[in-house]
Amino acid sequence: MSNKDKPTGFPRLVKALGYSLNGLRAAWVHEEAFRLESIVTLFLMPAVFLVGDSPLEYLILALSLFALIVAELFNSAIEGLCDHVNPTHHALIGRIKDYCAAAVFLAILIVITLWIAIGWMNWISL
Repeated sequence: MSNKDKPTGFPRLVKALGYSLNGLRAAWVHEEAFRLESIVTLFLMPAVFLVGDSPLEYLILALSLFALIVAELFNSAIEGLCDHVNPTHHALIGRIKDYCAAAVFLAILIVITLWIAIGWMNWISL
């Protein structure tokens, strides 16, 4: 498909949305960690309004959960690409996968820290 045949404007946005939904569907089907983190996010989303005490705090709590999902999607994508490029064990590929796992771990720590800090300010230190 040449550049002049590619959709632009609103049709391009619709196509991009389709690709995004396909990616979320594939992650749900193939990635257990994505499913688990998505379920945790679904259950914690209503708690945003119990833990937080202002629109800004609601936003921080909700976005921290979505940031975790984003980190997991990048982790899954990079691991999948690594496995496709080199299905056998390779030290560099192993290190790259460890970097991705570390990124997800740090995202989890960010979520926990923000939720504890905001919860502490609003409920414990009253």
